[in-house]
Amino acid sequence: MIHSADPSVDVRAIDGRVLRGVRTREAIVRAARELFLRKGREPTLEEIADRADVSPRILIKHFSGLGGVIVAMVVQVLDEVLARYQAVRVDMPLEDRLTAYVELRAEICEQFAPLWLRAVQMARHAPEMEALIRRGRNDVRQFAERVFASELGRAPHAMRHDIFDTLAMVSDWNNWRYLREACERSPEEAKPLLRQLLRRIITG
Repeated sequence: MIHSADPSVDVRAIDGRVLRGVRTREAIVRAARELFLRKGREPTLEEIADRADVSPRILIKHFSGLGGVIVAMVVQVLDEVLARYQAVRVDMPLEDRLTAYVELRAEICEQFAPLWLRAVQMARHAPEMEALIRRGRNDVRQFAERVFASELGRAPHAMRHDIFDTLAMVSDWNNWRYLREACERSPEEAKPLLRQLLRRIITG
């Protein structure tokens, strides 16, 4: 059954409201991300609303609270990180690929460590966050598979699976955080260590 459009409804007004809603959501997520990266900690709902130039009530209307903002921000970051993975060339010599891989992983871990930490904390109470964490780790694994496929593509399936899991585990942000905090290594000190370990895993 086909319903005719209600002539009393102004489609332009509806479209305008939808567009404003989208822009408001984008502004809130952008504000939260800027505060996370600038402060190195989780901002309050009020801080995010103030930076986005909206009221806390509007923020809650769009995201139901701070948790919803963080989930939306993690989705945005994962999408951006995945695009950066895809940009790494796989036709370079192994040493160049190792360098590109480690540089990118180090940059991502440094930039988003406060956000990853909060995501892990939230995962206990938010099923969607747990799924996003799994997605992020799977993205790292697929990144390693793509970058080092020429070295490991001929290995038996079970061995290849284990090696790629090991590469992803070593590349996890928690290990980077351990190097940076527990071992008190600067990024420039930590990167050669990570590169050396990855080389040993790949070349045997």
